[in-house]
Amino acid sequence: MRLLLHIGMPKTGTSLIQAVLMSLRDQLASQHAWLPLQNLAATRIAVEAFPADSPIRSRADVLHIREAMTIEEALDQAGPPTAEWSATILSSEYFSECRPERLEALLRSAGYTPSSTTVLVALRRQDRILVSGFNEEVKSLSRTTPLGWNPDAAHWLDWYEALAPWASVFGKQAVKVQVFDRDAAARASLTGRLLDACGFAYDPALVSQKEEELRNAENRSLPATLLAFKFAANRVTRPGELDWFVAEALERGVGHGTFGLPDTKVREILDHYRESNRRVASEYLGEDGDLFDDVIGKPTHTTLDVDAATIAEVTALCAAAMDRPAN
Repeated sequence: MRLLLHIGMPKTGTSLIQAVLMSLRDQLASQHAWLPLQNLAATRIAVEAFPADSPIRSRADVLHIREAMTIEEALDQAGPPTAEWSATILSSEYFSECRPERLEALLRSAGYTPSSTTVLVALRRQDRILVSGFNEEVKSLSRTTPLGWNPDAAHWLDWYEALAPWASVFGKQAVKVQVFDRDAAARASLTGRLLDACGFAYDPALVSQKEEELRNAENRSLPATLLAFKFAANRVTRPGELDWFVAEALERGVGHGTFGLPDTKVREILDHYRESNRRVASEYLGEDGDLFDDVIGKPTHTTLDVDAATIAEVTALCAAAMDRPAN
């Protein structure tokens, strides 16, 4: 049986792809492709394969995942119920943080072998992941540390280095790289690209429609000035306390602008990873030249200063919510 292992990376539309795949579960089943009944199963397997000494194992979301499902339940769901299935799809961006050799041992216990495994990975330009991830962590994980990048501690964004352990365990030919930035620029279907790589038939119009519906309902990034407010507020609030408030602020159009890194920092990051990115393009895609474009956006804000207009707007929302019923 083939195992199709979709490992992210972060901020490359993994959650969107998972939701679309689940909506196509019956169509994929007609092609003998198995998806676990709960996508949590894939994530539970991933966190079990985290490095034993990694501090990430004690992170709140990881502890919640461990409590929600046992590894035995996850491995049971990962395997199809009968022998008529010819492929299994497991998707979780948490796979990108695990040790491939630990994961391989777990998967082997469920009946999968490296020779039957395809590793599907989407890569995004490093500076864009930094900005997008920072916005999400401020919004949802109550981050209080500013966005920074240090070339001496930036190995986790070195894509060639990140792919090497996967190639070592499963074979370089098993690692199928997709470039998120190219697909986004071409407005290509992320799920469609994944299904193409897996060799499954699908209705492109239906897949695009489902992606559009989910994009309209998914969590939005915070505009720059609201991001600055939430970043400051995280220091004096507990995780989750302001979720309702931020959602309402977004709904009412509070905040404006886009947050990003200064041009000089973006250029420094691009130059730092250029050789590594070119090695990925050459060895995994068979291409000469750069893996990513060199386009530098023009954010309206590169600092986290809260302006007077946003302060007035959030104050008004606070006043309006003073009689809000307790949840």
